[in-house]
Amino acid sequence: MLMQFGEFVFKENPTKISVKYARNLNLIGIPGLGEIVQNKGKSARIVNGEGLLLGQNALKEFERLTVLFESSEDAKLLVLPSGEIFFGYFSKLLLMGEGSAEKVRYSFEFVEDCLRERSAK
Repeated sequence: MLMQFGEFVFKENPTKISVKYARNLNLIGIPGLGEIVQNKGKSARIVNGEGLLLGQNALKEFERLTVLFESSEDAKLLVLPSGEIFFGYFSKLLLMGEGSAEKVRYSFEFVEDCLRERSAK
């Protein structure tokens, strides 16, 4: 399964992907008792990754990613290679040069839109 964000389908899956799951916990200090934990529920999932674009069209392919990033102000459906699906924002894109127009390394980040359903099947 290829990674997808909105209508954009990645030609190749990123070489590294991590999905961070966290719980939003607050520690509250109570005099004489110490700290108690306040559980505010699940935090937004954060997807980080790196990819490598190879070939004569590597820079053009990165330009496609740049256009996607710049035009993506709203949350869109994010489909991960694992099959996990949820709405998210394209929050970061980084060009990591390789010294060649035919070898372009990049990194990215998506942040889940928690106002939408957790499972967008």
